[in-house]
Order: sequence, then C-alpha cells, then structure tokens
Amino acid sequence: IPSARNFLQEITDAIKKDSAVEFIYKKFGAEDSQEEKICGIPLCLKQYKQRWYVLAESKHDDKQLRIYSLDRFIKMERTGEKYIIPKKFDMYEHFFSYYGVTSGGNTRKEMVRLKANALQSKFLRTLPLHPTQKEVEMTDEYTIFEYYIIPTLEFRKELLSCGSAVEVLSPQSLREEMRTQIQEMVDMYKA
Repeated sequence: IPSARNFLQEITDAIKKDSAVEFIYKKFGAEDSQEEKICGIPLCLKQYKQRWYVLAESKHDDKQLRIYSLDRFIKMERTGEKYIIPKKFDMYEHFFSYYGVTSGGNTRKEMVRLKANALQSKFLRTLPLHPTQKEVEMTDEYTIFEYYIIPTLEFRKELLSCGSAVEVLSPQSLREEMRTQIQEMVDMYKA
C-alpha cells in the first residue's frame, strides 16, 4: 500500500505512545502551494481501498474528529505532548454508520433499499456492503437488500461500480442522485 511507505510506522508509534503530532497535509484538488499545517491527536488507523487513513482530533479551536489520508502527508513529527484517548471513544462505533472512511458532510442515517440482480446478489451475500445488510425479498431474478447507513460519496461510488446490476429503490433523494450521476455519464459518452 503506497501510503504505508513513509508515515505508517511513525503514526502507529505516535498512537501507541499517546503522542500528539503535527503534520503538513495537502488535500487532493488543492493548489500546489496550498498545504495545511495540522496539529492533532491521532486516535486510530483505518485502511480503505489501498490507502491508510488516520482519524485525529484537531487540536485547533474546533476539536473536531477528522480523517486524513497518509499518502497526502508531506511531513510529520511528534510534538512530545502526551494525551489520553477518551474512554468513550470507540473506533468501530465511529465508523459503523457509513461505508468507507468519510461521512462526506452527511451525518443522517437512512434506510437504503437496493435491488440487485441474481448474480450481484450472490456477491452481496458473500461480501456484504455493510454490517446492517438484510435481505428483505428474494426471487430467482433479484434480491432486495436493506441497509441502515449514511449514504456517503464512497457508498454511492460503490453502487455506481455495480453498473446495471444494482438499482437504488429508496430513499428517493439517493435514487435521484444516482440518476443524475448516471445521466452525466451518459452525456459524457454521447460525443
């Protein structure tokens, strides 16, 4: 995993030793000169789609939990400041409500219903998209799955990767979002 090359061991050591860190971070899409200096308390690591991410509590005014991809770190060092991870913090609970690593701004869980063709249903049965996955209807042609999840950008991308093998039935807002994405893709290929 490319992001493990430079900072994985350092951030793991910082977590083990309860040490705050300071790092220079560059978001995707940022201008060449737009780097951000961040001071934070690393709480846990998570791997997703061949990248390592660290969840850290910002030491700036907001004290928000934020996710950072290690492959966008420019430089990192421990500050020497010690901290104690709050007892109420549970990484599994933190990530449970959504697919992937980011909530993408949306923080409201919704009941998502998908209709998967017979072949895709087999894939979803053997590798569920989310722990809340339930089969609510099954026929020879399709299965309807339900998820109680925050429909993040990463979740929507995963659904799009299934092509016509999966249809979003509800909520209507997610169905419309998918329709818009698909229409934009169709328009792109019309030329």
